[in-house]
Amino acid sequence: MHQFLKKTNHEIVALHFTEGYKNAKNERPVFDAVCDWLESNVRNFARVYVKLPTITRMADMSHMDMRPVRSGFTKNMNYGVIAARYECYVTQIASTKAEAIAIGISVENTASDRHPTMIEQVYDTGAAVYLPSISVTDAVAADVNYDTLASQMSGRFEQLEALPAELRALIKSCDLNTCTNPDCLRCAYQRGYNKYVDDGLTGRDFDRWCAEKGDYGQWRSNADPDEYYWRGSECCDECAVRNYLADLVGRDWPSVIYTRNRIAWFDENGADMTGIETEEQLGDFCGRMGRINLDRGVNSDSMEPDDYWPAILEAAKLN
Repeated sequence: MHQFLKKTNHEIVALHFTEGYKNAKNERPVFDAVCDWLESNVRNFARVYVKLPTITRMADMSHMDMRPVRSGFTKNMNYGVIAARYECYVTQIASTKAEAIAIGISVENTASDRHPTMIEQVYDTGAAVYLPSISVTDAVAADVNYDTLASQMSGRFEQLEALPAELRALIKSCDLNTCTNPDCLRCAYQRGYNKYVDDGLTGRDFDRWCAEKGDYGQWRSNADPDEYYWRGSECCDECAVRNYLADLVGRDWPSVIYTRNRIAWFDENGADMTGIETEEQLGDFCGRMGRINLDRGVNSDSMEPDDYWPAILEAAKLN
């Protein structure tokens, strides 16, 4: 938005859509604050607000669209959860009579082939497509090679650093001091970026490190078609995105944190956890408790987490 408003004289319509899947973040307040700043400091533009259909991220089978993470790769991911975004682009191009659309994907999105798979329907409208992470003056041809685009895209932190300080201050992420979710990817990226800055490096340096670790961007060709998943690989734990980001800043992996917290929870609630310290040992413990539950007619393995852990605890107390 900042680049288009500042560097072009196009009539701009800012599109905000609220995602309909479970746990979608409410980013409307930040969107409005950013738009208010841009109108006050650059120039005026229109705004459109859209609520996308409500879905459950992986459980709603009507929105399951499992495809290879990249063409010719073995691992699959759900393309259905972002289909509504591209359908929304098509609808809004028609309703606003737009001659072009700018889609805010960055180098991180080149970890999969979801964009080149979904974008064809947008080109079918006749509207030009811009990827501002590459250029706000040159549209992207429909037949361009995605590996070529991947090598040209900038990343989220390089883009963030290019913004005026006042605008940057409006871009909110999780609070590193209060977020307690070990799986929070926003926090993991923010910690990694902070370390790079503390070491005298830049957002571009950090974006490129992530791209190399995750085999995307200009390193897309390094990905193993049999093992690669999303911003990493399933060949080993060290290649998982949350784990290599944790290693960068000297933090425990999320799985280690979850294991430690779960063992502490059992201990605090009266279970004997002597000698149980690792994820593997906790798994063996839960397996033993599961068999105890089966002996008393309780199939804890078929339970959802909210019921599973209390059932395992109850079996531990009976053991």
